[in-house]
Amino acid sequence: MDLPNVSSGTVANVNSVATYATSTTTYALTGGSYFSQSDSFAKHTMVIGETLTADGITSDKLYGIDLADQGQISFQLDTEATKPVLLERTGLDLDEAGLGASQYVVCSRLYPQANTTNSSDTTLTFEFGASDIPRSTPTYSSTATFDIATDHKIDSRAAGRYLSYKVTIPSNADFELTGFNLEVTATGRR
Repeated sequence: MDLPNVSSGTVANVNSVATYATSTTTYALTGGSYFSQSDSFAKHTMVIGETLTADGITSDKLYGIDLADQGQISFQLDTEATKPVLLERTGLDLDEAGLGASQYVVCSRLYPQANTTNSSDTTLTFEFGASDIPRSTPTYSSTATFDIATDHKIDSRAAGRYLSYKVTIPSNADFELTGFNLEVTATGRR
């Protein structure tokens, strides 16, 4: 998780009780429920962030880290600080699978092990890439969309000594990406 211009943090309880009279947002953008507001003793991770106009943060803020879909803090989602999720891993050499960096490999399929509690958007977006030198910027393929509710695999054509991937989540949704299986072929030594 990357938070913009954070200077400190703690775990604390938050009095997040909102009423119809004090709420200034829509129901869809408010976290928690009436039950979760029954007391203010739940502990949450709280961090302080400062203004950073280069990243679109226009004021100092107190952030409460919470789940997107099943959250308990009943304050409005801060769209300035909540950017789309991007997971990236570069330099996978597959040496534990017996395919060391001397092997040139082609990744033809990926079987993601992912889940979400969000029922309105169950998609993840993947990009696959590779490079021949670990510090080189990978060359990524076109984007592939994976629907957790209906898909079981993604086809790919990433080739090189060091594989890479990027995963993006199009909406602010809770998700789990616990792992994946790869189908790779060693094509020789280069």
